[in-house]
Amino acid sequence: RPSRDDAENLAFVGTATLQSGEEHVVHRVVNRLCYGLRWAPDGGIVYAAGSLTGNVSTASRLFRVDPDSGDVTELRITPWHTPYSAPEWTPDGGLMVVGQSVDLLSHVSGLPARLIAVDADGGTHPLFWAPLRLPRGGWGFSTIAILNDTSLVFDETTTRAGLLAVPTPGTAGETLVLPASLGRDRQPAFSPDGERIVFSSNRSGNVDLWLMGRDGDGLHQFTDDHANDWDPAFSPDGRWVLWASDRTGHMEIWMARTDGTSARLVTDDGEDAENPTMTPDGKGIVYSSSNDAKLGIWRIRPDGTDATLLAAGSYLLPDVSPDGRYALCSTIQGLNYVLLVVEVATGTIVPFEISMDIGRRHEDVVYGRARWLPDGSGVIYIGQDEYGRSGVYAQDFVPGSDTADSRRPVAGFSREYTTESLGASPDGRTIVISAVHDRRVLKLVTGLDLRSLR
Repeated sequence: RPSRDDAENLAFVGTATLQSGEEHVVHRVVNRLCYGLRWAPDGGIVYAAGSLTGNVSTASRLFRVDPDSGDVTELRITPWHTPYSAPEWTPDGGLMVVGQSVDLLSHVSGLPARLIAVDADGGTHPLFWAPLRLPRGGWGFSTIAILNDTSLVFDETTTRAGLLAVPTPGTAGETLVLPASLGRDRQPAFSPDGERIVFSSNRSGNVDLWLMGRDGDGLHQFTDDHANDWDPAFSPDGRWVLWASDRTGHMEIWMARTDGTSARLVTDDGEDAENPTMTPDGKGIVYSSSNDAKLGIWRIRPDGTDATLLAAGSYLLPDVSPDGRYALCSTIQGLNYVLLVVEVATGTIVPFEISMDIGRRHEDVVYGRARWLPDGSGVIYIGQDEYGRSGVYAQDFVPGSDTADSRRPVAGFSREYTTESLGASPDGRTIVISAVHDRRVLKLVTGLDLRSLR
């Protein structure tokens, strides 16, 4: 059960008596998203944990909690630090079966997971590979049902996402479908002159960055690395692209010229630096860290020097305002999202917020992903309407004021697709959104021999 306590997000693991409803909390987890809760045959409680904010590899773990003592033991199934599915046991309790992805970003890359049987002595037995859904943070995950010693069922979600260029309200024009693929095209960002769009996609079989013209012409691959490259942004002069990559084994900020040359590492976070955005003078890069020791919004010089903590806390997805004075960011409070604004010069949290009460969470959406309007008068962000549909809202920015009455829908909110991420053109005439389409199926696996593994 999630909660919010002062500056920390807490998850509680516990039990409740069926007759009285009396609750007994046996374990508390700070700044982690817990999921896949299951009773183990020995009476313990097993759950999976993941990163609450960024993509912290060491946060992906499987734990057992003793409901009487509260003692916690980590279950190390493999040497990987990647997300798990919910665990499941054979009917006699002799084997635990769990899925684990091969890639931290499998929810975007589409790479498969390995189903593994674990015996009573902790011995592991690989079963088969399958496209399980094992996203960051456990917002949505595949479950496994073991029918008998020879068969099991799991659920699978196939996802594709394309980019749509949508004219803003009051602007002439029609929605333009940008060059599509069978992959996931997302995280669009415009160049300062509005003529180019950079975005992340797994259309090449790996998560890389791609560039194209505003109307989709000149599409070409910008990065080509076996690691994951995503979450891009342009420098204010349009000469550089910034992004996050796990080329070092974990997420750090990188930058390269727009022709793909001079790629270099900027940050040395050591765990998870993401969401880069550059100040208008080109002298600073603002980014978020989900490293437990460095949690918050940071500013660093493009040459990698003078890393400075602006705001400490579970903040993510910063975006610097057009005048460079503020950085928009979001935070999670008890599984709901709140948009906040940080003053870049001082790190002061500005008295302004946009709170979102998400009633029907979609697994692919990071609600609160936001951009500044080109003139700095307001923000646009991914929210949810009264029907549970995600889309882009615009809302005025006035420090010290509640501007909820100015909130207005501008794009998305479709029954045909889910709006997942967004970019705004500098002239304010176009919003590019990532439109997600899901296909969900159940798969039956037969011909297993689980009895011999006990």
